Amino acid sequence: MKKYLSKQAIKDSFTILKAAFNGFVNDLALKYSASLAFYTIFSLAPLLLLTISLAGIFLGKDAIQGKVFAEINGFVGNDAAKQVQDMIKHLQMSGK
Repeated sequence: MKKYLSKQAIKDSFTILKAAFNGFVNDLALKYSASLAFYTIFSLAPLLLLTISLAGIFLGKDAIQGKVFAEINGFVGNDAAKQVQDMIKHLQMSGK
């Protein structure tokens, strides 16, 4: 036996979707999501710099030995992992 939606159920579903769409538009969700993405892009560089500096302090010896590369490689790929490992090495060697 197949069950079909009643006309009332379809009407109620349409009303819910319409209310959800109107709420999305009225709350300026697109504007806020765009501004969140904009500020996130500009906060990534300082956050990465802080993370690399802390990694240089705590993982400096491991980074020099190449152990960090394998961990980071799974997240961001070969090229980016190599760059991060080199940054950690240079931080450790510079003493800053």
